[in-house]
Amino acid sequence: MIGNLVRLTRVELETALADADWVREFVDSMLEEDEEDPRHLCVGKAWHALGFLTGRLGFPVDVVCGEQEVPWDEEWGYGPLRYLTPEQVEVADKAVRGVNVGELLDGVSAGDLVAAEVYPVSVWEDEFSFEFVSAEYVRLGRFLRAAAWAGNGVIAWID
Repeated sequence: MIGNLVRLTRVELETALADADWVREFVDSMLEEDEEDPRHLCVGKAWHALGFLTGRLGFPVDVVCGEQEVPWDEEWGYGPLRYLTPEQVEVADKAVRGVNVGELLDGVSAGDLVAAEVYPVSVWEDEFSFEFVSAEYVRLGRFLRAAAWAGNGVIAWID
């Protein structure tokens, strides 16, 4: 299971919320054309750890999985497509900029992630496991900063 986020303009987000087929085609064509499109971020298997760590710090929005489910009923991988409005992206950006990697991981052990059954439990063998989570947190921060600067919303899903 891997976490994905895509930046959308306000108009694209409104279209996505109204039309499941449109957003599926949009994302598929974006990823087919350029797997390194700067409007797409794959946080890989770090998605659950990032959600756990930001959640324990009381982030005001879910910076990894989005806040709201889209209004149409269609599964995207492991659950529904979720989103952040452009206003929520600004809140997410400020939250991530306000917490550096050291603060994100402060006081958390690999055992804490195992006890919380953070996916994938098998990788939380030692503190070195946090290296990939740290790198993805930094990438997530850059992604949200660019989205906030552009006034974008974000859709998110787990494949």
